[in-house]
Amino acid sequence: PMHPIRLPKRPKGPWRAVVAVLLDVVITAGIALSVYYFNYRVPQRFALPSMAEQGTLYAGGPLQPEGSSAGSLPLEGKFADRFSDTVTTTDTSYRSKDLSITVTAHTLGKGSNRVAYYVADVYTTNIRCFRTYFSQDTYGSGFEEHLTKMSRDVQAVLAMNGDSYCYNHQHTAGALIRNGTVYRAEPTSADVCVLFQNGEMKTYSPDQFDLQQVMQEGAYQSWTFGPSLLDAQGKALSTFNTWDYIRKVHPRSAIGYYEPGHYCFVVVDGRQTGYSRGMTLEELAQVFDDLGCTAAYNLDGGHSTFMTLNHQVVNHPYKPEHKIVDCLYFGEVS
Repeated sequence: PMHPIRLPKRPKGPWRAVVAVLLDVVITAGIALSVYYFNYRVPQRFALPSMAEQGTLYAGGPLQPEGSSAGSLPLEGKFADRFSDTVTTTDTSYRSKDLSITVTAHTLGKGSNRVAYYVADVYTTNIRCFRTYFSQDTYGSGFEEHLTKMSRDVQAVLAMNGDSYCYNHQHTAGALIRNGTVYRAEPTSADVCVLFQNGEMKTYSPDQFDLQQVMQEGAYQSWTFGPSLLDAQGKALSTFNTWDYIRKVHPRSAIGYYEPGHYCFVVVDGRQTGYSRGMTLEELAQVFDDLGCTAAYNLDGGHSTFMTLNHQVVNHPYKPEHKIVDCLYFGEVS
């Protein structure tokens, strides 16, 4: 005889509510993962602003071509002893007629409170030596490479991770200027850092920043991550325009500015008990204050914290296999 098919009994009482909640959580998580994967992991090329927008932004004149006098900075005579007619390099330094780079290692504290960080002191006679690069030479998201690979691709002498520009395309997106080209012209709630063709570097709060104005003044590079670390007098800030997570102890990457042609890169290792715990923003700001910088700016950190000299990683990242999306670097101008 035919036996009726017995369907599993539906849960009753509180179990029905529990199952419903679990299903909702699974569905929501699936949607969130799908959105994340599509927005950040699937390679996508981004579009540049329209020609009309570019024309408006360049009202003050486009970036001068390679080899023009506009690239020259006033440090060649002032710090002539730092440069060399012949290229000389060691494990911690590099000298040429246009570049002077020295990397030093530093530690603070002991035991579980120990911090290890590296400072790259850089002089250049030509602002064209200071450049930026998108992973795989592509403006978009989902394109990632190791910093060592990017360094070799562009023949960098010194390189450091950037601001992970493609991961902040919501309310913090902001302007994106790289090597004199405007790639993005959007508002932001974050502090902005701008490097100008004359070698000056300035940081701006969101309400101070005007993209058209900085382009007219000769903006060459911009970064939107932050926050700014020093006040107008070059003293360490104690309050920061960022969210709580960024204020916590982390591995760090940041850039400092002394005067046109004199800069520093700082990377702080972290999340490695007994070797280096990382730094708070207050501690990082004090590093730049002690160095004597007049401006400083926090870039992406955490597992993106890398610095290379002559294509070799200088610091000790807690995730050495991690790939990044952009970098800033110093290299020779042909």
